[in-house]
Amino acid sequence: MALLPIIRVEAWVLWVRLDVGFDQALKISGNANLVSMILGVPAVWFLGGIVQEDAKGLVPRSNAAWKHIFNWVLGSLGTMAERNSSWVTPSVLLVLLVPFFFLSWLIEWVVIGRVLGEAGSTAVLGSALLANLASQPLLILMPLFELSQARESLSEILREVRSIRLVDAGLARDGRVFTADQHGTIRFFDADTGRQVHAQGPLQAEIDCETVGSDGRFAVGFDRLDGDHVVWEHATGREVSRLDYHDRYSEAGPVFSPNGDLLAGVSEYDGVLRVWSCDTGHLTSCFSGHCGESITFSPASSIVAVQAWKTEENETIHGEVVYLLDQESDNPVHTIDMHGPQFPTEIGTPSSADASIEESLFSCDGQYLAVAQSVGLISIYNSGSWDLAQRLEVEVGDGMIVTMTFSPKGSQLAFLDSDGIVRLMNVATGECDSETKIPPRSGFVLVFTRDGSRLIVVREPESIIRLHLADGRFIDSDRLQSRYSSPG
Repeated sequence: MALLPIIRVEAWVLWVRLDVGFDQALKISGNANLVSMILGVPAVWFLGGIVQEDAKGLVPRSNAAWKHIFNWVLGSLGTMAERNSSWVTPSVLLVLLVPFFFLSWLIEWVVIGRVLGEAGSTAVLGSALLANLASQPLLILMPLFELSQARESLSEILREVRSIRLVDAGLARDGRVFTADQHGTIRFFDADTGRQVHAQGPLQAEIDCETVGSDGRFAVGFDRLDGDHVVWEHATGREVSRLDYHDRYSEAGPVFSPNGDLLAGVSEYDGVLRVWSCDTGHLTSCFSGHCGESITFSPASSIVAVQAWKTEENETIHGEVVYLLDQESDNPVHTIDMHGPQFPTEIGTPSSADASIEESLFSCDGQYLAVAQSVGLISIYNSGSWDLAQRLEVEVGDGMIVTMTFSPKGSQLAFLDSDGIVRLMNVATGECDSETKIPPRSGFVLVFTRDGSRLIVVREPESIIRLHLADGRFIDSDRLQSRYSSPG
């Protein structure tokens, strides 16, 4: 039924151009369009599936919104992805109508020429072209109408791709607060005023920044066009290396070492923990069978702690473990079993053995390792002996522990849950010394200033909250509006 208006329009063109009866023109148009649909539609979908990846490289790299939309639509050719299909589907149809027009023209030229006994006739070629030009607006109307109905979802996508999204934040060695956005632009802020004092970057266009080193020298990003993880040096604005780590949605990492010289990540594909040199991109260590969701380096970068599911005879069993891996020997030096006897089932609700590990973190001096679990249980271990030193259980409701950080001297552990509650844990006693509340779900990262007098919460994307401390307790807070400016 949808072809009838198209058949009638093209029949009218053939009737006028080829001096045939309208009934005959109608029959010819119907046969030509039927063959065109049978052959042209599958051919166009097949063509779309072939060129959807190769065509990305034909258009210059750009972080502009139009290139995001272009890549999104191009990636859906031949697949009709379901994500936001209210605007993707009509957009894909509009794109595919371009090659379909030329295929339809050629197919109908051949069919009409054979029916009229004028194969190869230039008059038939011109008539088929005019017929398709006349009917093309009818084919365009439906996807255009659907696209107009999807204005809201398309506007939402445009706002999303244009917005600044933080991917990393922390405290630089000189005491400045830094943030890194999805484009790899690193901004440094004065911790006293919140004013942006320096910016560098971004990475090459269409490389999504994943993390940066604390000194801002290196960054790691995922190349959307090539599917590689790229190590980028900000000072020179050049690509250092591409990692043998082909996994967009990794289990853990990539994570920089404290001095920014090493990089670690666990691939979901093979569950292998890899450690690379940032200067060369060469693999320095490789640990098999330690797939996990959290990685942290010790201050000296000699020990890597990685959370993993406990396995036995290649089968996953209940509970999680933390492996302490020595880069010198490429072997675990210790294993902390979160399902072990030191965690009785009455601790936590649900039991700590059932809870996932949210984060692990070494203190600044490397004396302690803190492990946070989703049930609000924080365990602190003495490094070296790896004995359990303290354990604190807090009520986090339906939320979880978002992030945590040690004070410069390692005497306190600050942590933030998804309800916006910031707590200070006394490492010596295992008690909660103080707590305060910030707007929920606004915190991105916690970091102490170098003198330990303030705890800074970096909010996404535009402000910094300072929590002032005295005698290890919260006494006041204020909010700094961070003023973003362009790099340079």
